[in-house]
Amino acid sequence: MVDGVIENIIYQNADNGYTVCIVMYEGEEISCVGGLAGVHEGEEVEITGSWSTHPVYGKQLKIEKFSKSIANRELMKQKSRTKQNRQTDPCGAPHLNFF
Repeated sequence: MVDGVIENIIYQNADNGYTVCIVMYEGEEISCVGGLAGVHEGEEVEITGSWSTHPVYGKQLKIEKFSKSIANRELMKQKSRTKQNRQTDPCGAPHLNFF
């Protein structure tokens, strides 16, 4: 299992979630390939998979399953709540709704 931060998304297919990315794990850049739908650079993920060696790209972790870290999910929920509380007045000026 690799538990790290997505440093760079090289390729991501919006239709099927197939992703090629670099994950920083224990100070090392790990190339990961496979289904990672809905992830973004900077997110913490836990990836389970099998190692393979691509003839051109070298050592890669083929993703079998993944999950976003609990801390990351909480941060995303918090951002969503903040976004929902934002409103604008008739002139377009932003206001925060605290009630």
